[in-house]
Amino acid sequence: MQIYKTLSETILRIDELVAGKKAQLISVDGFSGSGKSYLSKIIAERKAYTYLDIDGDYLIPNAGQYIDFIKYNKLELDILNLISKENTIIIDGICILQILDRIGLNSDIKVYIKRIFYDEWRDGKYLDYTESPEYVLSTRSAELQQFENSCAYIENREPEVIDHSSEDMGADTIRYHYLYHPDIESDVIFERKIS
Repeated sequence: MQIYKTLSETILRIDELVAGKKAQLISVDGFSGSGKSYLSKIIAERKAYTYLDIDGDYLIPNAGQYIDFIKYNKLELDILNLISKENTIIIDGICILQILDRIGLNSDIKVYIKRIFYDEWRDGKYLDYTESPEYVLSTRSAELQQFENSCAYIENREPEVIDHSSEDMGADTIRYHYLYHPDIESDVIFERKIS
């Protein structure tokens, strides 16, 4: 694992990993809103790679969940077709390694993006690997309810009791990180500073 702080360093490292190889499957991973699509589109455009967008092309819309709502058959056929033509593919999505696992494929180059806000990884607070995922999910649920209570107070209304089901996209993402540790085990980690 190597950590990069700039977009140009990140792209250069990916170029080095791809150099001289035929069809490669590059996965770009990270929490929702981390910049996966942004990075993937830039690389695909600069290098003439084929870009596959899980959210845009393979996710069943408005399901409220993620892992179980991917068009897996279509994704597998598209990837195998592109690889047979010796195309390098860059694919992004949350939980991408688990998605590829479900169709029996592995990423040749794993890229992970961390949103850095005021010198801290914004989403890292949900990944205390010393605790169980269930504990982390219950803490997250309590924080979300506390936020709703604060909003209700400010808006002078009764707070809603929100069903913070353990079956939402956020829970999928946290469980995925506990299974795959992409924030630790990727080939390239891009710490994307946001302001």
